[in-house]
Amino acid sequence: SSGINAEYGHDMTDFDHAAVRVFLTLLADKKMDDIEPEMFREVHKMAVTFEVGWLRQDCAWWMEQRIIAAGRNNLEKITYCFEESYYALKRLEIRVFMEFFKDNHGLSYEITNADMIDSPEYNFMMQYLKDFDKMDKEMICPLLQLGGINSQLFHN
Repeated sequence: SSGINAEYGHDMTDFDHAAVRVFLTLLADKKMDDIEPEMFREVHKMAVTFEVGWLRQDCAWWMEQRIIAAGRNNLEKITYCFEESYYALKRLEIRVFMEFFKDNHGLSYEITNADMIDSPEYNFMMQYLKDFDKMDKEMICPLLQLGGINSQLFHN
């Protein structure tokens, strides 16, 4: 069961007007080339809500390309991809983005305490963990998965 769905009474007025225009253009063109990152969440949510299968697939491809292109050292791009993946997981019950993110940006090796400070993955995770008491507790599981065998990340 989807987190949101057209059968629950959603219509176009539930979404950002600019995103609705982009969504309708995509439907008319029957293809998704490139969209602005700030439009992605709403367009993807509409594709899920109104069950537009081809657009859901194009959105998945779009996000996978962003996750790959983020590289290891661009904290802003990595954070954007994580936030969108987490949103899709939490609000839309779509796991594939977070799984792909973990495969590309998770720690698959052990890092020592001495190496942590220079690790892009450590620095990414610490922006969430530094305010542990204030963070969304549902985010703990994805962060634990990203940390892999490096449980010391959560002790510091």
